Amino acid sequence: MEKSFKTIERLDQVVKNLIQDYGYDSKIEEVRVFSVWKDTVGGFIARNTKPSSLIDGKFCIWVKNSVLLSELHLLSSNLIEKINSKIGKDVVKELRFQFKQFSCCSQENQPQRTAEINSEIDEIEISQETSQKINEAIQDVEDAELKRVLRRVFEKMGKRNLRTVSQLSSERR
Repeated sequence: MEKSFKTIERLDQVVKNLIQDYGYDSKIEEVRVFSVWKDTVGGFIARNTKPSSLIDGKFCIWVKNSVLLSELHLLSSNLIEKINSKIGKDVVKELRFQFKQFSCCSQENQPQRTAEINSEIDEIEISQETSQKINEAIQDVEDAELKRVLRRVFEKMGKRNLRTVSQLSSERR
């Protein structure tokens, strides 16, 4: 059984293409920026701030008190440089700080909430078209176990995307 090497793609390229096709590349960048925030600003600032969103290079952060908010504004350009340096590319172009009270103790119910979200996601059905795209993306993977895992990952990504879209549309009503 001879295969043409012209049609074989590297697995990392297949995954990268699927991530871009589903629009998850911006979400992955957001997660990366959120994850380096604490290391960039240190414990005190991290406990008194909360990353909110990253949209079109604008990184929004909630800040618990106005004095800290003012200080962070003064450090903005330095923080942008440090964040982008840790990530390895210029993802953050602007920092926007917003005064907002939030609870730092919301982690207590996190395992229960995660289980609830996973249960909601498992109930979502993906479309035939999405299933077909997944099959096409993994068709050249020979290892059965790897193929099964990739299918589950891509299906879960699709379901999460559908859940997010559903939530956004219900919030707008």
